[in-house]
Amino acid sequence: MNRRRRSTPLPPLAFGANRAAIDRTPQSMQDRVEKMTNWVTRQDAASHEQPFEYQAVATQLDELKLITSASTPTVMQVDAQELSLVIPLHGEFKTRIGRDTFEYQAGQAAMLNPKCFRDSEGGVKSSLIISFDEARLNKTVQAMLGKPARASGKPFETPYLMPLKAGTVEFDRVFLTLCRLIDQFDGQPDALVAMGVSDSFYRAMALLLNQEQLLSTTEERVGGGLDKVCNYIRDHVAESIALTDLETISGLSARALQYAFMKRFNCTPMQWVRQIKAEYARELLRHPNEFITVAAVAVQCGFANFSKFSQFYQSIFHEKPSETLKNALK
Repeated sequence: MNRRRRSTPLPPLAFGANRAAIDRTPQSMQDRVEKMTNWVTRQDAASHEQPFEYQAVATQLDELKLITSASTPTVMQVDAQELSLVIPLHGEFKTRIGRDTFEYQAGQAAMLNPKCFRDSEGGVKSSLIISFDEARLNKTVQAMLGKPARASGKPFETPYLMPLKAGTVEFDRVFLTLCRLIDQFDGQPDALVAMGVSDSFYRAMALLLNQEQLLSTTEERVGGGLDKVCNYIRDHVAESIALTDLETISGLSARALQYAFMKRFNCTPMQWVRQIKAEYARELLRHPNEFITVAAVAVQCGFANFSKFSQFYQSIFHEKPSETLKNALK
């Protein structure tokens, strides 16, 4: 193997630097890539102004395959029958698929590669490539959206770029943080799987690929769900309402609902339900017709037990419901 001194240090890998092999010819690089993947590839140096070098290491977590590589300028043809997500860590990248050309760089965008033939090239660069299972990623997206009965997420038949930054979130840093766990366990996949690291990668990919639904519009989604819940409570004030009903209506978890109600109303969802019921009861008692009784109001507010309704009403308004009705009839 040619041990020429490289003129420019390779950029760092996402993980496994202590066990990554270095290839110094395009052919040895091609052999290594095909060994780490199920791809059919053809590699070559894009420039002969500096010695060719390629460094890579791979690890497998369940069906998730992670490859991190760094290289001097290269060109590559790939026939891949695996879905993959490319997270650029250093440098600029160009990929051609059919008539489309995609250009992106570290810190700017990541690229989804479908199962297809493609040409790629770039200068001195490093990246993290994640080959994943489509069904598992869709299931993860569905769980995070709270919509298990409907397919969610973007299609994987066509390539596309997605921004690596969404608000304060920098996805390349998110993936690098997960990769540090691989180093901490020195590539022990069983320990990493037991810790749920593969699940964390799938959740990070779900967020990256579905930012509009899961991340950048989180506040809007929570706010919309809260509005639905409030309207439902007002429209069903005479019925028994449980927290599970509110979860179903809003599409939010109990924890998300608790947070949203505390932020907007400074109370829990069920406390707000009781407040709305109390206000409705008070309106009925303060504007009675000839058929209004305290017992009838209790029933209209979903209380089967008259004494409990009276205690509840008095705890909020500091007077008995019978006193409110009596004052209204004067």
